[in-house]
Amino acid sequence: MSSDSKQYPPSDTKLEKLRRDGIVPVSKDCTSAAVAGGVAVGLMLAVGTYGTVLRDWFRSALGESSAGDGVATVLRDRLMDVVELSAWLFFGVLIVVGISHLVQTRALLAPAALRWNVGTIFRWGGNVADSFRERAGEALGGALQALCWIGVVLLGLLYAFQRLAPGGKLAPQQERTALAEFLSRAGEVFFGGLAVGVGYLIFVALLSRFLVVLRFTREHSMTRAEVEAETREHEVRPEIRAARRERSSE
Repeated sequence: MSSDSKQYPPSDTKLEKLRRDGIVPVSKDCTSAAVAGGVAVGLMLAVGTYGTVLRDWFRSALGESSAGDGVATVLRDRLMDVVELSAWLFFGVLIVVGISHLVQTRALLAPAALRWNVGTIFRWGGNVADSFRERAGEALGGALQALCWIGVVLLGLLYAFQRLAPGGKLAPQQERTALAEFLSRAGEVFFGGLAVGVGYLIFVALLSRFLVVLRFTREHSMTRAEVEAETREHEVRPEIRAARRERSSE
């Protein structure tokens, strides 16, 4: 490739001009993917921890009753295996989807990624903040709705288990104590999962915006002639340089 046909990243001057013209790297798809990823991670933690809490609850219920043997024990173990396996499969799907999204952008493989500095992220940080404000309510609503459905499904499993193994049902006082403990743990899971989900959302939003900026540099790259013309534009004229030398020598 000759030096004349070589493409250069856009200069700060060109970026400033594009910014004034309203041409900025914005990608709703990346922001939506970040929101979905944040909610998904929070739900993954919720599902996994809910499964652990229910497993302990079932084992405690059966351990304090006479139904700790035979069919009830097998049913308990198989049910908990299904809950834990579902959580781990969900986690695996998230990883595959995340990697596929990054590979599809192809920006990580761009040569410009090796030359771009971290300051670019902060220059475009305003766009990230705006996108997060627009989508935060949507992410929280989706997380609450999904957590409600998870609670309905798991309570349905609990009811089915107690119907199939009546001996595993707790006494009224024990049931109230276990339910209070379960709700307390559920609250911890929800807020912990929400915090991790929001943190993941911010991380992926920054990463996605960084990838969009890399793609933006390729779309608005400069030729050698454009770089030289801009350099000449900003060069100080000889008479001005001479005047500056005279003032500095006085």
